[in-house]
Amino acid sequence: MAEKRVRIRRVKPLKTTPQEEVFCVAVATGVKQLEAYFKAYPKALKWKSSTVSVKACEMFRRPHIAARINELRDKIADDAIMSRQEALLTMSAIGRADLRNVFDEKGVLKSPGDIDDKTAIALIEYNSKDQKAKLISKIDAIKEIIRHHDLAEGRTTIPGDGATIEDQTNALDWARRIAFVLRQGGEQKKKLPA
Repeated sequence: MAEKRVRIRRVKPLKTTPQEEVFCVAVATGVKQLEAYFKAYPKALKWKSSTVSVKACEMFRRPHIAARINELRDKIADDAIMSRQEALLTMSAIGRADLRNVFDEKGVLKSPGDIDDKTAIALIEYNSKDQKAKLISKIDAIKEIIRHHDLAEGRTTIPGDGATIEDQTNALDWARRIAFVLRQGGEQKKKLPA
């Protein structure tokens, strides 16, 4: 018996039309399907709402439309979340910020638009009336950068003293042992006759 050969056609993913793209962008940014359909097809404003609702639902169910909406939502989420690299760059900018960049040559506080971005990101307080400015703690920023590098290298630092967990565990073990010996010694003194 001869086997049937099945032809497999490669289907190119459908590209969205300009109207479909408008619909996809609107839905991906949180607009309801019906409103998104009106944005994409302004002529639909003249139609019955039930007809537009059905059309919007049908469009939303199309595989290439759903795929495009998901793609846009993922992109929006990626853009909204700060990457590790961005966080480290921000912490570095705070660590490198110089309060002298907030004042001009005469010692007068610059306007916010004249302060460079790297210094502005570190400003926690700005008062042009009283000519005061305060930066975020550079030490805290540097500690966070060091902690990140330690974690990347597999070390876990303990905030405050910079000791690793392993060192802290050893120190705690030694403290327990010493306390136990001292407790035992104190109990032996009580038992000894005078």
